Formats: sequence, C-alpha cells, structure tokens
Amino acid sequence: MGRGRKGKSLDPIEDFRAVVKISVKRSVFKETEDLKTRIAEASESVSRKTLHNITTHSINYFEKCFNKQPL
Repeated sequence: MGRGRKGKSLDPIEDFRAVVKISVKRSVFKETEDLKTRIAEASESVSRKTLHNITTHSINYFEKCFNKQPL
C-alpha cells in the first residue's frame, strides 16, 4: 500500500485510504449517486476493528523508527 514497497504502509492515513478505495471500487453506483457520496459511505462503513488494526500496525513500528532500526 505504501509507494514503492510491498506490504502495509506505516502511514495509517494511507492504509485507511486503501481500505476505502477497495470498497468504492467494488461497489456499483446508483444513477443518483456520485463519487463523493460513495467515498463518504465507504469511509463510514470502515469497522472499528479495521481502524484499530491500522493504528496498531503503525504503533508497533514507532520504537523501531525512533531508534532508526531497519523495518
């Protein structure tokens, strides 16, 4: 999800955006619906568990980053 590397990003915003993007791409648009509406609905449908996993993943790497250790 991160640019130029495989695996999860260390940026929780990018991870969230990727989850929303997948949801929007998999949905079928209704005639009266626009992209803005679909993005808003997809954002609201992200579960608390997914948000927790996204933030926990980044938190687990904070100490390594602060100590300039390889990830």
